[in-house]
Amino acid sequence: MKHCLIIDDNNPEAEIYNLEKRGKDISYGITCHYFNPIQDKYLAEGMIKDRVVKVIDKYSVLEGLQSEYDGKQQFDLIASDFDFADEGGTNGLNLLQFLKENKWRSKIPSIVYSTVSDTIKENLQREIENVREDKNKLTKYLENYYKNHPNHTIDKREFTESIIQFLKQNKFSMTVRLADEMLKHGEKTFENIMDKQFEGKTLSELATLIQQDTNESYAFKTEFLERCIAHFIFLEE
Repeated sequence: MKHCLIIDDNNPEAEIYNLEKRGKDISYGITCHYFNPIQDKYLAEGMIKDRVVKVIDKYSVLEGLQSEYDGKQQFDLIASDFDFADEGGTNGLNLLQFLKENKWRSKIPSIVYSTVSDTIKENLQREIENVREDKNKLTKYLENYYKNHPNHTIDKREFTESIIQFLKQNKFSMTVRLADEMLKHGEKTFENIMDKQFEGKTLSELATLIQQDTNESYAFKTEFLERCIAHFIFLEE
């Protein structure tokens, strides 16, 4: 079973229904989890042209995603609509970049979808134009772009087939599978001879940890891999 997180300010019920149904028809199970980033609890007041308006607060969205899914649900794909009804300028592209920058599920493949894919290209061209005269700013922008940019952009009108094709091309992730297995026993705690910094953590906490791009995550996965290999060698002997 594949699990997709869908981020959209307008519930794409038809697209979700068609995707899950198509997956069922071809014996390729897909479950979608919908998240709306413009709920009131994710908004903050901002000044736009001398007006006080409600705009998306990315940090509140991040906290909402952490609260909703960390230690509870793993994902094989994160997909976001590009166009949000947000006067503050937040769109699906820069929201996904923000989440990656803040280490939230940064190892999970992500895509942006839109019915006007040219708008995404125009937006990128405009952002580059704003910094092109300053070499340092341009270099920093491009480095950040390639590091945190979503894996792919798709036309929303081809939503179902594009996502299925993408999932099939990205068949296996050891991190996702390991997190999935940990969540099946999420309330159990980690009590063994591994690095003491992980002792006492629940498997749900560790499932969240391994999907982050941090030194702690790398340390746990390295230790885990070393212990697995040692165990296999012991069994053979």
